[in-house]
Amino acid sequence: MSAAPAGGARGERILAAPPTAHDQDAYKAASTLVAKGVAVVTAVQGRWDHAATVTDLLSVSYDPPTMLVSLYELSRIADAIVSSGRFGVSLLRDDQRRVADWLGEPGTPLVGLLDHVPHVRREPGAPILIADALACFDLQVTAVHRAATHLLVVGEVRAMTQATVWGCDRSCAGSRRISADGSRASRVVARPRPRSDDARPAPVRRPVRPR
Repeated sequence: MSAAPAGGARGERILAAPPTAHDQDAYKAASTLVAKGVAVVTAVQGRWDHAATVTDLLSVSYDPPTMLVSLYELSRIADAIVSSGRFGVSLLRDDQRRVADWLGEPGTPLVGLLDHVPHVRREPGAPILIADALACFDLQVTAVHRAATHLLVVGEVRAMTQATVWGCDRSCAGSRRISADGSRASRVVARPRPRSDDARPAPVRRPVRPR
């Protein structure tokens, strides 16, 4: 095994203290190499629905089911989540790029924000969830941590919906939304959707009124 060059590993960059604008750009380029999903985070503040596209999201624990999302501290969505103590997360499909692009634009107006975005609401006052998403989560805020320019918001899952995965057996074809108390809140139905490139069709979910 050969030794590293005297100046450190090949391509190594030593960041200044504090980091320069070039250091920040280099970090951004390197950190975006991590494979990530795309999600929409939502919250209600007063009479307004807030929604924003995020990629910095992770599952923290299964017991209890807990997730964490990183949000710019001065953003409207961060303020709405901290104020309300509740937020929604919708994991987008690859064919929901328009939703991701629209809700990822800075300064999107609150008026009409979701007029052209198909969505559902579990109950009055709940954060909206994006229709036909791969999975949706309704979370209660349990902790908020400040990290540099961002807030790390930790939430415990209170209810969730998971799409039926293409290629699964019949046992998962009738998956249901399960609330934190174990009750069934709605049914998720998969139906093939034709695609021009002959790729496997994306599942379509149809929410059903709770029984």
